[in-house]
Amino acid sequence: MTKLSDPNDDVRLRAIQAAGELRIGSARQFLLDLLEEEEDDGLFIATIWALSQIGGEDVRVTIQTLLDQAEEDEIIDFLEEAIDNLDLTDQMNSFDLLALDPDDDLTEK
Repeated sequence: MTKLSDPNDDVRLRAIQAAGELRIGSARQFLLDLLEEEEDDGLFIATIWALSQIGGEDVRVTIQTLLDQAEEDEIIDFLEEAIDNLDLTDQMNSFDLLALDPDDDLTEK
C-alpha cells in the first residue's frame, strides 16, 4: 500500500491498478481520499476504476456523485461503465462459494 502514495506517477498508477485488480479492500478508503486530492486525470480515472473493482456502498455513492456532477459525455460514459462494473463487483462479492455447507449433498439424484 505504500506505493499508492509514491511520488512517481507511474508507480502510483501501477499500484492503483493492482489494488483494483486484486480487490484490496483495505485500499478502499485511501483511494476514496485520493479522489479528492488527485489532479492527474489518468490517475483519477484509474482510481475510479480500481474502486469499481473493489466495491462497497461508499464507492457507489462517490461514483454516483461524480456522475451527477459530470458534464462531458466521455466522462459520463466512463462513470456509467464504472457503475456497471461496480454492480458486477458487488454481485461477485455477494456470491460466496465458501457459504456451501460441506454436509450438503450436491450430487444429482
